[in-house]
Amino acid sequence: MTQVLHAAERNPVVRAEFHYQRFVIARGRVGGIWILLAALLMIPALLISVGLIIVGLAALVYAPALDLIPIVSETQSTPFIFVLAVLLTMMIAMSLVVTFINMALASNSIRREKDGKTWDTLRLTDIGANRIVVGKWWASLRALNGDYVMATIIRLGFVTLFFASVAPLLDAFRQAEARQAIVILRSIEFLRPLPLILILTLIYSALDAALTAALGVFSALPDESTGTIAGSAALLVRLATLVGAALWMYLSLEMAATAGLLMGLIGIGVYLLLIAAVLLVARWSVG
Repeated sequence: MTQVLHAAERNPVVRAEFHYQRFVIARGRVGGIWILLAALLMIPALLISVGLIIVGLAALVYAPALDLIPIVSETQSTPFIFVLAVLLTMMIAMSLVVTFINMALASNSIRREKDGKTWDTLRLTDIGANRIVVGKWWASLRALNGDYVMATIIRLGFVTLFFASVAPLLDAFRQAEARQAIVILRSIEFLRPLPLILILTLIYSALDAALTAALGVFSALPDESTGTIAGSAALLVRLATLVGAALWMYLSLEMAATAGLLMGLIGIGVYLLLIAAVLLVARWSVG
């Protein structure tokens, strides 16, 4: 894996495309509006997420720390609702925004060459189809690494909140019929699988970004007669995998530890196969 990454970094297509895309991103984000939106929306969500992750992991060693994470209670539920709303809203918003921007950047990396009449010249060089596809894909992936880091932190914070506060709530509703009342019992047991799930979430986030960039590159490769169909198909696949991954992750969280881990590993395998398949088709499209 390390050799593959080193080879990608030495790819001249990666260097040229990465610098161009960083320039486009920087130019597009200049201005007070972006900074204001980041301050009002992203910073609170990031701070909450980091705090939840630290406290959640600390609670595994020092159980009383769990009380610092808000939960629904008879006396006070507002903090929990606020934290849940902020994280859920920003997680969905960031996933969609970063996905569309990444696909647009990856797709434009090919269309820009075609519009500038340099695509055929690039194909005739000794760089090769594999390096062209991998270079465009890897540069598009790297260009938004900061955004993906922020999106991943928010996902990790949401996962921590799920185990610390949402899981006890769901368990209370399941047991309500037998108890004749809803009794929420906080327990450190809900947090036991947290480190493993956080690692799986990191892997899912990285693979999700890789698939987005691969689909973006693929969508722009076919000729004009089939370009619209390829672009629509790539977008539909991306949206389907986005929703499917969220549902799969939720089902994994809901299942017992062993079964949930197995589902998580299956999901990772599916992602890897999809990425490899899209890149292979893209390489074939180059000719």
